[in-house]
Amino acid sequence: MSVELRWATAEAITADLEQAREAIERCGRRAPRSVDAGDLTPLVAEMLALVASAAAELSAGLLGATDNVRSAVRGLESADSATQEAFISGQWW
Repeated sequence: MSVELRWATAEAITADLEQAREAIERCGRRAPRSVDAGDLTPLVAEMLALVASAAAELSAGLLGATDNVRSAVRGLESADSATQEAFISGQWW
C-alpha cells in the first residue's frame, strides 16, 4: 500500500482548514455579548452560549486537523528523503 500526497494538495487542505477556522473566529467576534429577549432572555442567552462553546471546540478541532496534516506531510517528506538517500547512496544493495 502506498500513499501519495502532493505538496500542493496538502497546502490546499491546510488552507481550507485555516479558512474555515478563521471564518468561525470572525463570527465569534461578531456575536452579541448580551440579548434582550424579554422573558426568554435566559433561554436565548444559554442557547447562544452553547453555540459559542461548540464553535470554539470546532475552531480548536480545525486547528488540530491543520497541524496533523502538516505533521503528516513532514513525516512523508522525511520518509521519502530517507528512502531516496538510501537508494542514491546504494545502501539498499
